[in-house]
Amino acid sequence: MQNLISLTKKFSINKSSRLPYYYQLKQYIIGEIERGNWKPGQQILPEIKICEVFDISRTVVRQTYQELVNEASLINQITSNEEEFSFSGHEKLIPESVLRGGNYASYLKLKQFDNRGDYAKAKHISYEAAKSVSKKTIRNLKAEILLALGWQASPDILDYRQYKSIQSFIRKLLAAINGTGKGLADLRKLHPALPEALEGYKSVDDWGITMLGGRRFRLYLMHL
Repeated sequence: MQNLISLTKKFSINKSSRLPYYYQLKQYIIGEIERGNWKPGQQILPEIKICEVFDISRTVVRQTYQELVNEASLINQITSNEEEFSFSGHEKLIPESVLRGGNYASYLKLKQFDNRGDYAKAKHISYEAAKSVSKKTIRNLKAEILLALGWQASPDILDYRQYKSIQSFIRKLLAAINGTGKGLADLRKLHPALPEALEGYKSVDDWGITMLGGRRFRLYLMHL
């Protein structure tokens, strides 16, 4: 418990900000979870302790926790299936900026059709092309929603182009690791010691990202 209290003291509510107190606290908690400081199963601070540390009311704390519970349910819905999408029952949580954007408009056009086959016929394209459009549209909308909700450290925040680019980079990286000549030279351009550090690795079983700002990301390769 003392560990969590000391962590929260690194953050304070900006009471001169136009952002609501509950929103500031919610974003802080999300950040602590993403940074690995608050882990699954770890005890959450009691409301009264949160109030004391941040000098806020219990109403604000309860609103924060309720928002987090609602968002967790929404996030589970939109990340549980790569090719499907639903935010039924959580429409009020979707930021207005998303609902007014082009990704949502594209999604609504897609949803006018009962299935991908009907969409393919209407657009005079192949079923595979329709499937690709659907995956791109859904992934872009999911990424926009998660970013708007404050996510900064998950592959789910990458739009379709970014996701495909990273997958392509990983494939090229593995080819270079197990190659010779130009492949190794390209690795040394990234870092002189990279070929030797990755020598012998055959696959990447998992990877992750962290947003650095300005649409830049740090890529983590895991279980090589």
